[in-house]
Amino acid sequence: MPIMKEACRIGREILDIASKYVCKNVTGDQIDKIVTAACKERNIYPSPLNYYAFPKSLCVSANEVLRTKLILLEFNIYKYIIYYCH
Repeated sequence: MPIMKEACRIGREILDIASKYVCKNVTGDQIDKIVTAACKERNIYPSPLNYYAFPKSLCVSANEVLRTKLILLEFNIYKYIIYYCH
């Protein structure tokens, strides 16, 4: 159980870091780079990276539509999905 608690704590840290940068005119690519760096700092591997040639560490969707190139706008609902191996 301690391993699961640590994995959850790390996931929460990364989501908190990513959420600090969610604002108007920030791109999904910029947040992806932040998430990738946060994963590397914690010695974990972002699972989506290179999975079936997916080029990102973070899946970003706006209004339930997955986007690879995305500029954040006001009044949209954004979902960040982070998977990692610990």
